[in-house]
Amino acid sequence: MKKRTAAFIVLTVLLSSVLGAIYGSQIEGRSGKWSEDVRKLAEILDYAERYYVEQLNSENAIYGSIHGLLRQLDPHSQFLDPSAYSTLREEHRGHFYGLGITIQKIEDRLTVISPIEGTPAHRMGIRAGDVIVKIENESTKDMTSDQAAKKLRGPKGTSVTIEIARQGIDELLRFTVVRDEIPLHSVPYYFMLSDRITGFIGVKNFTETTSDELTAAIHDLAGRGMTRLVLDLRGNTGGILDQAIEVSDLFLPKGQLIVYTRGRIRGSSQEYYASEDGQEEKLPLIVLVNHGSASAAEIVAGAVQDHDRGLVIGETTWGKGLVQSIFPLKYNAALALTTSKYYTPTGRCIQRDYTKSFEDYYFSTEDEIKSLPRGEPHVTPAGRTVYGGGGIAPDIEVRQPDSTKFFDTLSARRVFFNYVTRFIAGLTPLGKSLNVKDPRTGHVNLSKEYRVGLEMLADFRDFLAAEKVDCPEDQFRESQELITEAIEGELFADLWGSAESMRLTAEDDPVLKKATQLFPDAEALMAKASALVATRSDN
Repeated sequence: MKKRTAAFIVLTVLLSSVLGAIYGSQIEGRSGKWSEDVRKLAEILDYAERYYVEQLNSENAIYGSIHGLLRQLDPHSQFLDPSAYSTLREEHRGHFYGLGITIQKIEDRLTVISPIEGTPAHRMGIRAGDVIVKIENESTKDMTSDQAAKKLRGPKGTSVTIEIARQGIDELLRFTVVRDEIPLHSVPYYFMLSDRITGFIGVKNFTETTSDELTAAIHDLAGRGMTRLVLDLRGNTGGILDQAIEVSDLFLPKGQLIVYTRGRIRGSSQEYYASEDGQEEKLPLIVLVNHGSASAAEIVAGAVQDHDRGLVIGETTWGKGLVQSIFPLKYNAALALTTSKYYTPTGRCIQRDYTKSFEDYYFSTEDEIKSLPRGEPHVTPAGRTVYGGGGIAPDIEVRQPDSTKFFDTLSARRVFFNYVTRFIAGLTPLGKSLNVKDPRTGHVNLSKEYRVGLEMLADFRDFLAAEKVDCPEDQFRESQELITEAIEGELFADLWGSAESMRLTAEDDPVLKKATQLFPDAEALMAKASALVATRSDN
C-alpha cells in the first residue's frame, strides 16, 4: 500500500507540474476536472503495480504517461527528464565542464573519436583512437557511452583518472585530468577556399555563442582577403531563436523583418526586425542547406531567401516551423511546449505536415517531402515565387552524390576510423614504412600534401581482410571514390584537426562547387532587391 501511495503522490506531483507549466493560473479554476483526470491515471497505475506480470517501474510508467500526453499535441512538444534537460542547457549555453573528448563505444571498447583542441584532454596528449579502459579504476567494458560521459564530466577544477590503451604501446597509459570548461563550438570550422576570395563557414547549431563565433570568423576571413561568403547550414538542426535572429541581422539592413511568430497565449506573437546597420549587408552570400537543416537554420535561410539577400543552394530543408518554450519543472526536469509557429518575412510557415503520423514525419525522405502538396505561394521583393508548408526549397537544387550499400556498411562499422588509427600507429605495413606519427611525442612525419593512392587502398584492403570484412571486388571498385574521400577525411582529422579535414574535402564537394559558380547570380539578385527597396523608400 505504501508503494502505491508513493507512486500516486509522485504521479500527481509530476502531472501537476506539467499541467501547471502549460496552464498556469488557469488550472485553479479547473482543479476539479484535472484532479479527476489525474485520479484516472493513478487508478490505472495502481492496478498495474498490483497485477502486472512483472515488477512495475513507477518512474518509467509516469514518464511514459507524460510522453503519451504530449504525443497528442505535436512532434516537438516533449518532457525533458533531468538528464535530457541538463544536456539541453549545456548545448544552449555552449559549454560544459569535463575533459574535452568525443567518445563512442566501438565493439565494446570506449574509444576516443576526437579530442577538442585546447581542452585538458588535448593538452595532455589524449588522441583519437585511444581506448579508455578504466575511469577511476572502474572498468569501462560494460559502460555505455552516456554512462562514461557522466563519469568524465564534473565540477570545474576537479580531477578524474583514466587509463588508456593506445595502438603501438604495450602498457596502459594513466592520465589524471583536471576538468575545465569545454566549449561546444557552434562554428566548428571556417577557412578560405583555394580561389582566395571565398570564405567558407560551417555553423552546426544555434547556441548562446553562435552570433559572436560567426562574427569573429567573418572578421578573421575578411582579414585574409575574403570578399564573398558561403554559409554552410547543412545538418544544422537549429537551437535558440534569438541567435537565429542575430545571425540574420548580420546580413540584413536595419528595419527588415527577419521572422515573426503567432500563438494563442499572450506574448507568443512577436515580430523580429534587423536592428543593426553596417555589418555584413553588402557581402555576397550563398547559404547551403539540406534535409538536415531545421528550425533556426530555416529561419536564417528563409530570411535570406525572402529578402533576395543571397541564394540558397542544396536540398529541401526539414520543415520545422513550431516554436517551443521551455518551462522548468520540479526535480530538475522541464517541459518543451510548442507555444507558437514562426513565419518567414513573406508570410510562409514552413512547418511540414505531421498529422498522418509522427513516424512518417520523422522518417520521410527528401523526395517524399518534395512530393507533398505545396503551400500557398508568396512573392519576394525581386518577384520570385516561394512556397511554405514543406521546408525551405533551395533556389538551386544540388544533391550530394548517392552513396552505395557497401560504403554505408563500412561506415556503420567505423572501419575508416579504425583503419586510420592503426595506420597512424604503424600497425599496418604501409603505416609502419611511413612512420606517420610518433606514438609518444605525437610528432607528425607526414606532409599535408599526402593523398590516398593505390598503395594505401591496397593497405586498406589488407586491413579489411584481417578484420574479416567481406570486400567483393566489384563493390569496392564502385565505392572507391567514396572510400578514398572517407580515409583522407579521417586521416586529416586525426593528424591536423577537423578544420583541415573539411578544407581537404571542400574542393570536391559538388554542392560547394556549384555554389562558387553562382556568386554572380547571388550578387545580381542582391543588387536588384536593394534597388527595389531604395525605389520604394524614395516613393
